[in-house]
Amino acid sequence: MRWKRYRFITHGWDHHVVILERDHGKNNIVFRFPNIRSRDGYYLRELGNEIALLNYLKKRVHVGIPIYTYVSRDRSFAGYEMLAGKELTNARFQKLSDQDRQTIAKQLAEFISTLHSTPQNMIKRCRIRSENVRLYYDRFVRNVKTLLFPSRDLTKNDKQIIKRFLNELRSALEIYEKNKRKVLIHRDLTYIHILWDNQKKRINIIDFSDRVLGDPAGDFTGLFEYGPRFAEKVFRLYKGKKDEHMMDRARLYFKRLPILFMIDSLTRFHCSFNANRKLFRKRFIVK
Repeated sequence: MRWKRYRFITHGWDHHVVILERDHGKNNIVFRFPNIRSRDGYYLRELGNEIALLNYLKKRVHVGIPIYTYVSRDRSFAGYEMLAGKELTNARFQKLSDQDRQTIAKQLAEFISTLHSTPQNMIKRCRIRSENVRLYYDRFVRNVKTLLFPSRDLTKNDKQIIKRFLNELRSALEIYEKNKRKVLIHRDLTYIHILWDNQKKRINIIDFSDRVLGDPAGDFTGLFEYGPRFAEKVFRLYKGKKDEHMMDRARLYFKRLPILFMIDSLTRFHCSFNANRKLFRKRFIVK
């Protein structure tokens, strides 16, 4: 089998990616190589479990998802036929017709509902780890105080806003912990992992490497990228069990992202501190 060209993508946090391209960009193959230095080899160990979960989901969801047809014997890397479509950025989303937006909302709601209804026996079989929201919050606060606040690039006003946000987030999580309802979530359902196939009028969803047993609100977080009205529309169509504070948590998780990314830029990840500081001020309406 011959390939016209290839692309080597290394900017991902957890995986390196090689895309083998044929003529006219059709039937391309995506090979993913877990970054062995990420989380002490966590993604390398979990690749087989990710493949097993996707094989389970493929018969149950109506959106496109990666189906690995090329798997190395030691399961150290694997490949699938590249899914059609372009990243559903907010700019692309705003150019779509109302009908297309409604189609996307229905497909997202159905996908999230199905994912969240994954039974416990499959969750155990695929060794889905459980997210500890209290531990995650405590680590977040510690990183804010020890890494972010010492930065000279934040103003006193920035820090005051972040402190108020931390209190608001803590209160929301305390309410959630009384319920502690956990489901299988994608956990990174953002525009870079949502592809829109305009020809088939279908979304394709990629990168399940951050899947976790966690707060169902987590899968509505990235939808705020398209505006709160769209996120609420998907939530109304969602068939899973809801709680009255679910979308409030999703909104807080969405606002938290640029703070997380500013921290990441100060450690080991390739992202821009300045770009995320700008995004932080936009989301918190800092003047």
